[in-house]
Amino acid sequence: MIKAVVEVERIDYEQCIENLLPRFVQKCASEESPSELDKIVARLDKDAVPVAKKIIRYLDQDARDQIIIALIEPHGDRLVQTANAVLEEMLGGKAVVVGGFDMTDLPGPRMTLRATQVRIDYAELANSPLFSGGILGSAAKLALQMASPATIEKQTINILASDLIKPKLLSALSEALQKVGLIVSIRDLTIQQDTDTSAPAAADKDEGLLPDAVEDRLIDAVIAWMKESL
Repeated sequence: MIKAVVEVERIDYEQCIENLLPRFVQKCASEESPSELDKIVARLDKDAVPVAKKIIRYLDQDARDQIIIALIEPHGDRLVQTANAVLEEMLGGKAVVVGGFDMTDLPGPRMTLRATQVRIDYAELANSPLFSGGILGSAAKLALQMASPATIEKQTINILASDLIKPKLLSALSEALQKVGLIVSIRDLTIQQDTDTSAPAAADKDEGLLPDAVEDRLIDAVIAWMKESL
């Protein structure tokens, strides 16, 4: 298995809120065990976007990033579909298929977006226009076709991470993110072997859609905004 780790450098928080929050509002309205904050968001309905764009200015960096991660979660399936469609167009077939994405916050205005369950069809990759179009050349295609099972994954990683292909993958993923509504600048993309075969540990479920700590900071931001509005 292969994983792709995208490091996000800059996030347009207000534009992300405008693009992603309406779906999050719908999810709040349908939540079976909503928190008090979820109820407020649902009742704000269409007014949630302008209110959130004002309140986010009162939040620290970490809270902003956690909110963006929560906002993208309802769009996960669409992000997978969009990324795969862009990759299929670029590669001329389903040579590389992403199974899912997860996001992790980093210090400062940065986060990582990890493409998981990445499946490679090596035969289809060898027949991709990347080879036939002369981008990588027939020597690389022959090397891929003749590689043993023990080395073919490593060779594929080297090809996808090459100076010729990596910029195209960065462009494709950036396009997919923008189509979903996640307006960010990508700093780097790392292609590596996914050696983690363990199931992800189950996290403690907070009440509501946001972690309790983020909800508390969001409530503080609402209070600060209300005080300044007096």
